Amino acid sequence: MTFDTIRFCVFLSAMLLIYYCSPEKIRKYVIFVGNILFYISFDLKVAVMAVFTTAITYYSGLQIEKNKYKNKKTAFCWLTATVAAIILVLGIFKYLNFFVETINIVLKWFHANTSMPLVQLFAVIGISYYSLKAISYLVEVYKGNMEAERNFISYGDYILFFPQIVAGPIDKPESLISQINTSLHYKEDLMKKAVVLLASGYMKKLVIANLAAGYVNTVYGNTVSQTGLTCLFAAFLYSIQIYCDFSGYSDISIGLAAMFGIQVRNNFDCPYLSVNIKDFWRRWHISLSSFLRDYIYIPLGGSRKGEIKKIRNVLVIFLASGLWHGAAWTFVFWGLYHGILNCLSKNVENIERLKGFLWIKRMVRVLGTFILVTLGWIFFRAESFGKAFEIIRKIVFETSVSIGAIQETILVFTGDSMSLAYFLTLVIMVFLLFFREYRYTYGGLKDAEENKREKEALFWTGFCVFAILCFGNFGTQGFIYANF
Repeated sequence: MTFDTIRFCVFLSAMLLIYYCSPEKIRKYVIFVGNILFYISFDLKVAVMAVFTTAITYYSGLQIEKNKYKNKKTAFCWLTATVAAIILVLGIFKYLNFFVETINIVLKWFHANTSMPLVQLFAVIGISYYSLKAISYLVEVYKGNMEAERNFISYGDYILFFPQIVAGPIDKPESLISQINTSLHYKEDLMKKAVVLLASGYMKKLVIANLAAGYVNTVYGNTVSQTGLTCLFAAFLYSIQIYCDFSGYSDISIGLAAMFGIQVRNNFDCPYLSVNIKDFWRRWHISLSSFLRDYIYIPLGGSRKGEIKKIRNVLVIFLASGLWHGAAWTFVFWGLYHGILNCLSKNVENIERLKGFLWIKRMVRVLGTFILVTLGWIFFRAESFGKAFEIIRKIVFETSVSIGAIQETILVFTGDSMSLAYFLTLVIMVFLLFFREYRYTYGGLKDAEENKREKEALFWTGFCVFAILCFGNFGTQGFIYANF
């Protein structure tokens, strides 16, 4: 049951009705039941695994707090043992076959006549996200930044909160748990925000991402028969697809939480308007970047122990990010690629308010950053290094611009005259989306009065609803980050 299905709309409507008809003191129990039902909609085994993880980490949190002052070593043992168990389970369900395949490749290099069989395990939806949330909670309790949660239902709502199950965001435990315990009531400002976010998120997903997905899948599924210009356009479209798919999901997730009176953190801040790679990672998947910084980069020493160790620490967190995204060497390479770019990138300059012709410098840097990010997405999307390098080779050596080449590129959408309509619709929607984001990042809406921003939001919401009704592509593509 994903957010872009009628089944979910029925589930959400029932949840909201029961939630607001219930006394405020039992609303967290309503959310907890909804969380479990949402997990069961994927698979009963998925629900059992999630509840078991929640129970173990809940008990561990209590033990860490019980011992952190009178017996620090015992508290540390509870922390390390529980985190190790979480990582072990995550590794088994997400990476076991990756390691088996890697071992088989090594055995093949040495001409061994044996190979290890792959293990068939069921897919555990959301394990990457609730595992990181549990680790964050345990570390914060150990550090003394928050008290261990005594109420199992409140803790379960934090770990299993259904708007964040499939693809985050990875919220801070103290923020979400405190709201669950104290403020589960209707908030008009959050409900208004929810309407805008849901409309924008569904437009990004159902219109832009889903329209781009068919084209991208066709090209990446058969790179040999594609032209250089087609591969270039597919690479560009995948950058648009993954952004609109994931940021669309995040908008929906934040909007759904707001409908229940819960405010969660933002996960994207117009990342394709970044002026360099460091700026990009301040704006892309903010919750994961914050997790990696707080729980890997800083404990390793951050930038405090010299330039060499700083570079090492940056590469470690980006390699971890790459491996977290997928069990394949292409993801590891993608992480290393961004780690190297991050090490080479200078600190972000304050160039948001450049006057005169200096705005050209900003846009050149934005374009350059987008090109570097798009190059990385080729390895992220390709099923193998061979396909990735084939696409890059075609883009570099076989791209030619002519009327025939352009026609052939556009025809990939449907193979007939309808391709032009798909192409124009996608171009217009992408332009309008990024024009709005530019206005919020560098333009007049950044510091505009609240009244003007509300009018803009109302107009944008109406446009998104219109676009969804006219051009929405429903139920054909799952969310990309649900796979990670």
